[in-house]
Amino acid sequence: MSLALLGVLMLLGAPPQGRSRVELPLPEVRVLPFEVVIEPFPNARARSDEADVRERLRLQAEAWAARALRVNGVARAASASDDKAASGFPRLRGRLSMPASLPRGVIGFDAMVRRGRFMEGKVALESAEGVLIAERRFTLVWGDGQWLKGGRGRRNVPLDQVLLAFARKAVDRGVLGLKRSVAESNAGKGSGQGTHARGGRD
Repeated sequence: MSLALLGVLMLLGAPPQGRSRVELPLPEVRVLPFEVVIEPFPNARARSDEADVRERLRLQAEAWAARALRVNGVARAASASDDKAASGFPRLRGRLSMPASLPRGVIGFDAMVRRGRFMEGKVALESAEGVLIAERRFTLVWGDGQWLKGGRGRRNVPLDQVLLAFARKAVDRGVLGLKRSVAESNAGKGSGQGTHARGGRD
């Protein structure tokens, strides 16, 4: 039996209380290209390499999503893929929205102690047929970032490294939220119908 067929059969399990169970981990999940939106930040100069930054964030998010799906027990196997190669497999979609540049002086400790949202995004897990299984939205605040490194003589972390770390943490939070949404849906607590569990915001 192929992994794709096995995944479909698992998604068609016995429905408790009118819902179809989704048994995790799935045999294999394909991670589709993430959408990365660069948000302009007040008083920050636009970067000439913004397209390159967006691409690095996209690749980091997709690679980390595949890892997070495996490590957190959502899928036994997972890999980045395009739409064509993902045909016949459950798939993960994602979107990240974050700034790529900050005003001069907003870095290190000054950035870490800021309050409010730094970035947001969402991830969605779909069946092999494209049916939404679960969706999770999330927000990360300034303090979630890795702005400093070292011990007693701590140093500022370069912004590009901070952004990549934010992307990794966001993906981890989103995948864990998806797993929680599926568990709640299986237990009859989800907000959707059938295998559709929108979940909430983390």
